[in-house]
Amino acid sequence: WVEDFSPEVVLLQAGDSPFMLRLAEETAKKFGAPLVIYNSEVYYFKDFDYLRSKGLSRLFFPLFRSAYRRQFRKTVKAAACSIYCNEEIKALYDAEFALPSEVVYTATELRLGPAPERESGELVVSYLGTLGVGRHAALVEVANALQAVSPDYRLNIYGRIPNDEVQAAFDGCEGISYKGFVSYDEVLAVMAESDVLLH
Repeated sequence: WVEDFSPEVVLLQAGDSPFMLRLAEETAKKFGAPLVIYNSEVYYFKDFDYLRSKGLSRLFFPLFRSAYRRQFRKTVKAAACSIYCNEEIKALYDAEFALPSEVVYTATELRLGPAPERESGELVVSYLGTLGVGRHAALVEVANALQAVSPDYRLNIYGRIPNDEVQAAFDGCEGISYKGFVSYDEVLAVMAESDVLLH
């Protein structure tokens, strides 16, 4: 399939798969194409078991991390440049690797508009996004902090609940108002109507 179009450049969305890193590196080498790494995560620097392994598989996380880091270093050496989603991630990787890099922000059509009209003291705080990888714990913490400021404040959460643990955490938190999954157009409307967006 790749040979059918003979790529002029290979763009790798860097995840935490040593196999994908190696595949991109070998593909770029085979076709003499520059390898560009797009990195929106800090997997290389995570020194805790973010996979949340259980039982015997927990013992293998250090081996996985070591293999991943070794392959990542090898792939970076073969890369022409790296792209990051923000300055903080760029600075972290730049301090570790000597590779030309740039920050490229996601394009958006959002424009600042007038502030939503509200009753005095009303506050709309919203989170839109993934609810996996333990993110729900931080959202519960934020919701509890909002409740400590005012019992009228709520954190509106939009996204798909991935499991019963997250559902139970949200159900048990007074400060969370779970709204479910919404379409892209609804996301834009929620963003425009919120006073604070939690990232």
